[in-house]
Amino acid sequence: MFTGFANWEGFRPLADGRVAPAQANEAEDDMGEEGFDTIVLGYDGSEGARKAARLAADLARVYQAKILVVQAYPALRWVATAEMAAAYAPVPMPEDSEEALAARELVDELVQSLTDTGLTAEGVVTEGPAADAILKTAAGHTRCLIVVGSRGFGQFKGLLLGSTSDRVVHHAKNPVLVAR
Repeated sequence: MFTGFANWEGFRPLADGRVAPAQANEAEDDMGEEGFDTIVLGYDGSEGARKAARLAADLARVYQAKILVVQAYPALRWVATAEMAAAYAPVPMPEDSEEALAARELVDELVQSLTDTGLTAEGVVTEGPAADAILKTAAGHTRCLIVVGSRGFGQFKGLLLGSTSDRVVHHAKNPVLVAR
């Protein structure tokens, strides 16, 4: 029996030793006593994201849930153009850009690490704001928990924005756990 999360605020113990969210919303009704089958993990490699990954892995073991590791890269790159005489203009970011490839590599490393420990994990790498990517990924799952770190690397890294966890908490229809 796993008891490590029984004293966490926002969770309640179940009769079989597992834990479930203790909030009152429609997501809890969908999950009932069965818990989560999917954990959506927002990940950018920051310390907060690494804490969230460890927590997601622990919860995935308890619930036998699949982890979807989500990372976003910027949709646009600002470049100088000759026509604009040293001004900057937005240019769509290609899927094989340095940023996209770095995001894919980071996600693939974590997915491999998680699967090496016997967990089921998949990577989701997409362009655009990180919160949007996390929310869109979670929207396809009713028995889903979103896990994010409290601080990311910031907008200029193009990964998880500093306000990503705040935006996810306020807009998610699924339960959200913020690792601190």
